Amino acid sequence: MSATATPNQTLLSVEDLDVYYGESRILREVKLDITHGSIIAVMGRNGVGKTTLMKAIMGLLPARKGQIHLNSEEITQWTPDLRARAGIGIVPQGREIFSKLSVLENLQIGLEARTDGLKTIPEDLIYSLFPVLSDMKHRAGGNLSGGQQQQLAIARALVGDPDVLILDEPTEGIQPSIILEIEKILLHLKDESDLTIILVEQYFDFARQIADYFYLMDRGSIALHGTADELSDESIKQYLTF
Repeated sequence: MSATATPNQTLLSVEDLDVYYGESRILREVKLDITHGSIIAVMGRNGVGKTTLMKAIMGLLPARKGQIHLNSEEITQWTPDLRARAGIGIVPQGREIFSKLSVLENLQIGLEARTDGLKTIPEDLIYSLFPVLSDMKHRAGGNLSGGQQQQLAIARALVGDPDVLILDEPTEGIQPSIILEIEKILLHLKDESDLTIILVEQYFDFARQIADYFYLMDRGSIALHGTADELSDESIKQYLTF
């Protein structure tokens, strides 16, 4: 992982970001400050703009206003492939694995984001984190369970050697045992690497276990933010319940 930021320094920042769908304003002056090596939770009810924000960070949606910086370099106008090669990886909502390709072939696609020229999957890392994928490397992705597909999607993103990993609703539709496995993996990555994680999540208990800092969204804006110690459970939950 190639991030040049050091712990407690800002790796990724979003400043006064506005994003529209047509003429509908979805994001309103959103500001984020993502610290190197942290796990950041972006939470809120359905439809408040969380996924739109992640797509804007990845370059999949254009910014009408505002700026995005990675390692102090403005990337607001960069294409998604440039952002991926600069170190932003994403596990999209719904996973979006290639169901007809094998597990191994799905993982190999992640190599396209690397800039170090590595042409083979870093098996020691990937299969130690996700041993089930080693056992199923020749099985079609579509034949995996939902939880196994989620693990494959995370592993594929990690193969690209990102500095920032975006996880959009990683617990959605996943059985509790796999959620616990994902929690352990993310905490391990936080402790043993320089990886910075942005977690989009509605499952409060999961986010509370692993996140260092919370951004709560409401109606396309950041309504509340703070560290896990600064925010009470009640203050967070008021933006998660209808």
